This record gives sequence, structure tokens and C-alpha cells, in this order.
Amino acid sequence: MTAANKVFRGPPASNARDPNSSFTQRFALSETWRYSSANLLLLLGSAAILAGGWVPWLVLAVAMVLGSFADEVGGDDRTTLDRGSCWFCKINLYLSLPLVCLLAAALIRFAATLPSLTGKPFELIGVLWLSGYLFALVGATVAHELCHRTGRIAKLVAYALLGFTGNASFVTYHLYAHHRQVGTLDDAATARRGERRGQGSVDCATTTATSRGVAAVPSRYALPGQTAARACGP
Repeated sequence: MTAANKVFRGPPASNARDPNSSFTQRFALSETWRYSSANLLLLLGSAAILAGGWVPWLVLAVAMVLGSFADEVGGDDRTTLDRGSCWFCKINLYLSLPLVCLLAAALIRFAATLPSLTGKPFELIGVLWLSGYLFALVGATVAHELCHRTGRIAKLVAYALLGFTGNASFVTYHLYAHHRQVGTLDDAATARRGERRGQGSVDCATTTATSRGVAAVPSRYALPGQTAARACGP
């Protein structure tokens, strides 16, 4: 047998079994299911608000760990999903809106049954913190994804989700101003070099500047012969 025959043995047999295939399948499945974690937090948040007491604080702690520390430790997701997994992710995106509405309904029920603002301060702070955190964590994140899609339903869902944080104008500014001006001094969402302000003041300034900039977007970016309203319609 020549040296070439020893090195090049040809492709492996089609019935050869990969010893790591089961592990790979399980890992891919776990990577897919992680995309339902945000909606799971919405369900837990709604149940926690209905339960009351110390439960909202417990779910808040879990949400903040999963939404910040665990996400940073997990790093970027480089998994390539199959078509079925993509549908699972897409369904979870659109499922966020009814679940956010469920969270809002639980919040309204809690407010309706609260005897006074000073009656249960510990529980009240926990409920408001949890609901506000989930409105931003899930609602704003999903809306940012959907606002980049061209479908009318996706845009409407994005507007609705951002409405829970009072920031529905984000869609218009992000698509028609930020994407054109990013990295320049005209963009309210671009950090300035050498900025030394706290995160809270940066967020406040960005939101304020974005709200002001939205008013100028339709007339500035409308095409010749196109109305301002049509220029930024969903």
C-alpha cells in the first residue's frame, strides 16, 4: 500500500454513526428553547403579581439575573438553527405582545385591589419594578427586532410593545434617522467620545433627544411627491 493510499482513505461510509450526534442534537435543542425564556419570564411575572407578597421580588431577582448577568456570561449565540427552530423563534416573537398585555392586566388588577399607595409599600415597589423591568426587557427588545422587518403586522406589533414604555416613536426615529445618522453628532443614540455621565442621565438625554428628533423625520426624509405621513408609515 502506497503512502497516498494510507493518507487518503476516501469519504466515510454513509452509515457511519457520529458518537457526538446525540450531544449535538441536545445542545441545538437547548439553544432553541432559550429563545422562549423571555416569554417564560412574562408568565412568571404575571403570576407573581397576582400572587403578591414577596413573590414579585423573587421573580424580579430571577429576571435580572437571566436578563443581565447570565446573558453576558453566555456570550454571543453562533448556533445555526434549522427551519423548524426559526419558526419556533418567530412564534415567540409575536407571542410576546399578548403576554405583555397579560402582564399589564395583572398590574391593573393589582392596582384595583390595592387599598392605598402607602398600605403595602414593599409589595408595591416590587410589583412596579418587576412590571417596568419586563416591559423594557422583553417589550423593547422584541420591538427592536420586529421594527426592522418589512411586514405591516411586525411594525404594528413593534409599535404596540413600545407603547407600554411610552416610547412608540422609537420605531420611526430608529429606522429613518438612526440608521442614516449613526456614528455622527446628529444621532441622539450615538455615544459621545469622552462622555462621563451616568447611565441614567445618558438614557434620559437620549430619550429626550430622540423624541425631539422624531418630529423632523417625516418632512426631512419624505421622497419628492410623497406626503410626510406616508414617508414613515408602517
